[in-house]
Amino acid sequence: MHCQANTLEPNESEGGADRSIANTESVINIFKTQIIVKKETSGSMKIRTTKIFNNNRKTIYLKEIDNQSATMLLKNHFNPNGLNVIIIGDEFLHILTETFINMFSNNLKFKIIRWKKMVEDIEEEDKLAELIEQEH
Repeated sequence: MHCQANTLEPNESEGGADRSIANTESVINIFKTQIIVKKETSGSMKIRTTKIFNNNRKTIYLKEIDNQSATMLLKNHFNPNGLNVIIIGDEFLHILTETFINMFSNNLKFKIIRWKKMVEDIEEEDKLAELIEQEH
């Protein structure tokens, strides 16, 4: 797995000298805790939770993000005791990273990795067999 740290500088006075959200080339589908943040054009926040191959995926739809909503997301929808993977647009990433560093930099168990790739989840045997047949 290839990871590269986000370029936002952590706040060293709060213990976050080397804490940030890393980027990875891997796909989101292989991780246990998957969070997808999507921009909505209107309405309030919506959350859809699904179970894919024994992995938990939350898709969170937001119109905008600020420090308060980023704090709520991190506290209520992320696992503070392990690795979380996220797909998030650049416009929301800066606020989420800043909030993560400021509020959770002392919790070394709380890790977030950002990806940009997601593959289609195929759970139905017929579709899977059809895809294998097409490819081989």
